Amino acid sequence: MSKDKLKERKNMKIILGILIALVVFSTNAFTYETGVQQNPLQVQYFYMISSSVYVQFNPGSMPGCFSGRGGVLDRDQPQFKELYSEVMAMRYMGGKMGTVYYSFNPDRNPNRAEWPDCVIAGFDFQGP
Repeated sequence: MSKDKLKERKNMKIILGILIALVVFSTNAFTYETGVQQNPLQVQYFYMISSSVYVQFNPGSMPGCFSGRGGVLDRDQPQFKELYSEVMAMRYMGGKMGTVYYSFNPDRNPNRAEWPDCVIAGFDFQGP
């Protein structure tokens, strides 16, 4: 093999190693908190602002978040439309047994929860 081919092969191994490391370390960064199961999980209140929708559920449904029950749907989330549809269905159909999945804003103050501190990531509904 020529020196150029060996150098190219070595560079490819380095790039592959970097890509594998990025995948391994980035998947660990996307962990979600699991709220307390509610029966039914109900939307108590929602408020639309320019870049997000604040949603408040039953008391205690989102520990560590604003009032233990509120968070935001960010309009930049890839699944925003689906999550917003589920929130509207819960709001107008009275709720369903389920759990909220959410992530904490990394810049939040753990001593004082504010409404943008938690981003709603999904729901887990049980039953028919």
